[in-house]
Amino acid sequence: MKKYFLLFTMLFLCACAPTQQNTNKFSSVNLNSNLPKSLVKQTKQRINDNGFLEVELVLKSTFAKDVFYKVNWLDKDGFVLRNSVKEDYEFIRIPAGQEVILKKLAFDKRAVDFRIDMKTKN
Repeated sequence: MKKYFLLFTMLFLCACAPTQQNTNKFSSVNLNSNLPKSLVKQTKQRINDNGFLEVELVLKSTFAKDVFYKVNWLDKDGFVLRNSVKEDYEFIRIPAGQEVILKKLAFDKRAVDFRIDMKTKN
C-alpha cells in the first residue's frame, strides 16, 4: 500500500511541474565581432499559458553600449516565421555596469525556437 501511495504522490508532483521552460546556453544569440561574448548573461525561454513562446535575455556590459537587435522566430523545422510588421532592427541602450532584461513574445503559435541577431552601429 505504501508503494502505491508513494507512486501516486510522485506522479501527482510530476503533473504539477511548471510548463516547458528551457535555459539554453546562448546558441540562439548571434553577436557581431564588435560585441563581447559576455554581453549576454542569461537566456530563458518558455511556452506561456496561451501557447506562445516567450524569451527573456539578461544583458550586462562593463561600459555603456548601444545595440541593435532583431528577433527571428523559428518553426519546428527551423524556418523563420516572417512578421510583416516588425522586420527591422530595434534599438536598446545598455548602461555601464547595469543589467537590462529584454523580454520578447512570439507573434505566432508555430514558433518553437528563436534567433536574436545583435550588432552595433559601426
